Amino acid sequence: MNALQRFEDFVERMFEGSFTRLFRSGVQPAEVAGRIERAMESNLTVSVGHVYTPNQYQVRLNPDDFKAFEPYRAKLEREMAAFVRETAQEHGW
Repeated sequence: MNALQRFEDFVERMFEGSFTRLFRSGVQPAEVAGRIERAMESNLTVSVGHVYTPNQYQVRLNPDDFKAFEPYRAKLEREMAAFVRETAQEHGW
């Protein structure tokens, strides 16, 4: 990751963190997916002829956010797994 990318990531985290604290309304599944995608991108391993990204991710939520997701947790887990597969395929990882 080059210096510009690290700076962009830093600014993005600061911007998101500020708005999250100011306008706290609970985590949305799309936000979780975005964080997973960034984790995929920032943990790439380049090999001879292939690029790999981790195939397991652990998502931790605030207990209140987790409680809100609990009724449809299994469905969200399937959707996130599909999202990870599709994102990796789209990028050729």
